[in-house]
Amino acid sequence: MTGLDVRFVENWLRVHGLPQMLPRSVRRRALLRRSAPLLAALLVMDTAFTWALTVFDRLSQEAVEVSTRELTAMILLVTAPLVACVVAALVHWAVRRAGLGQVLATVVALAWVLVPWVQTRFVGERPLSRGVPTRLWVLAAVVALVYLGVGTIVTWAVKRSVSEITAIGAMSARILPVFLIAVLFLFFNAEIWQVCNGLDNGRAIAVAAILLALAIVVVVVTALDEIQELIEARSDVVDEADQRRLLAATPLVSYPVPSRRDPLGLGERINVVVLAVAVQVFQVIMFSLVMGLFFVGFGQLAITDQVAKAWTATDLVPISFEGIDLPISTVLAKVSLVLSCFSGLSFAASSSSNSLYRKTFLEPILAESLVNLAARDAYRHLRALPDQPSTPPRQEGPGAPVADAEVSGPPKPAARRLPALQWRPRGATAAKPPAPKHGLEPGAGSAHCPREP
Repeated sequence: MTGLDVRFVENWLRVHGLPQMLPRSVRRRALLRRSAPLLAALLVMDTAFTWALTVFDRLSQEAVEVSTRELTAMILLVTAPLVACVVAALVHWAVRRAGLGQVLATVVALAWVLVPWVQTRFVGERPLSRGVPTRLWVLAAVVALVYLGVGTIVTWAVKRSVSEITAIGAMSARILPVFLIAVLFLFFNAEIWQVCNGLDNGRAIAVAAILLALAIVVVVVTALDEIQELIEARSDVVDEADQRRLLAATPLVSYPVPSRRDPLGLGERINVVVLAVAVQVFQVIMFSLVMGLFFVGFGQLAITDQVAKAWTATDLVPISFEGIDLPISTVLAKVSLVLSCFSGLSFAASSSSNSLYRKTFLEPILAESLVNLAARDAYRHLRALPDQPSTPPRQEGPGAPVADAEVSGPPKPAARRLPALQWRPRGATAAKPPAPKHGLEPGAGSAHCPREP
């Protein structure tokens, strides 16, 4: 196989959140360039927070007039996450360009290490502006995370989560009516309102966090059991037809299929489990969010203020934000928060036991894990094949090299030229070909056949 084919498959594995399927030599390649987007995002966030702390210190004093620079810093604080994502995307695009990618990555790394000196000189030392040794430790941690493939897994999880948003509505509509039969009994219970009314905001958030943590534990245990069972069910001998079916939606479908499978390493097992857990955790969070919004809207409609006062024996206190009272009571928000997280826990537990939940939510994740394992087997076999010469890539100019990022796929075969079709009236017979010269029949080979000009 050619180097272009292997590079293309390696990029596909990274994009789909499978960095541990790559050997160590491949994961060590271009570490600084792949770390530059995250470093740039951290640099933007650190700068925005440093300016914000300076603004808050000035505003805490009396008779301080806020300048345009400080207002800009406050606006940057609000928009810092979005700006950091945009800057990271631009740096990611720039470092993939041939020639200046390594130089730009080095500049970003130096800026991350040396920015405390600039902030100390022009802004003032802030808690987030640590010294150079701390910045070096953070740089080493970022490079280590990139080597382990955490960035590619997180990026894949975000993309997968965005695609799940379009399907979570249909999924929730299938199970929400059945699920509400059990949960609504708790919602129309005076005791749950009294318990939540006695909780302050911190305790209510802590209870919700514990319920979500239990849901994540259930998801992790379920994913470990299912993935372990899936791996043990795989035979050492590869079924070519089944392998081709799994690889139908991957770029590996046209490559040779291995006859036997190599055992999975520890990192590869963890990678497959993390992907399955990430999708299920997002499903739990989205389902809890949908249930929380439902409880808030349904409570506003079904639970009147008089009923809520009778259940809690206290006056209702609306939620206040920046001096503005929202039309939602604090007790309703607490009840909705606790019950939504409890719904997420019940949903996580039902995904493995209930047949409807399993078919709707869990089985698509397991099918995707089978495709990932098949892609891993095909990639290992592809790397074991001997290199074959291939036609050189097209160059845009004299002596212009082609960057790795410009490889969009394996070399395509040359297109065949089809004979032109001739129209004739219905019933007419095709014209006979002209008689061959030198007494040869059409298609008959002969050493005395004259060459075409």
